Amino acid sequence: MTRLKLVGSLLLFSGFISFGQSAIDDLKKEYDSLTKNTLYGNNPDAGKYYDIRGFNMYCETYGSGEPLLIIHGNGASINSMVKQIPFFSEKYKVIVADSRNHGKFIDQRDSLTYKMMADDYAALLSQMKIDSAYVLGWSDGGINGLLLAIRHP
Repeated sequence: MTRLKLVGSLLLFSGFISFGQSAIDDLKKEYDSLTKNTLYGNNPDAGKYYDIRGFNMYCETYGSGEPLLIIHGNGASINSMVKQIPFFSEKYKVIVADSRNHGKFIDQRDSLTYKMMADDYAALLSQMKIDSAYVLGWSDGGINGLLLAIRHP
């Protein structure tokens, strides 16, 4: 009898794994369909350059609601958030920008610091007339988000 319970449990567990993978596949298809027709990071309908601290910072906005600033990681650009943008834009006004020396934001200076990038994001929000926003950062974007909160609460 113990053996039958174990086999039944294994069958139930393997069925759960199959169902879980099926649900994951369905979600992936849904997000792929949302993102395949949008060139995040190069979308003329959503993108704009802002004069930030003497430089042109490229930014795109999507959706409506409370502002959510999404900050990409080191070596990346707006396009690295291709899955997050459509998800969060269903509820928030998503703001994504290329950090200094990333994507379309080119700065020819010889130095780059997290503080500089956090200050850039503060200036961007200020220029967009946004005095408060949620911030979501990935990797170095998380560091920029923390410094943004510390330096510009």
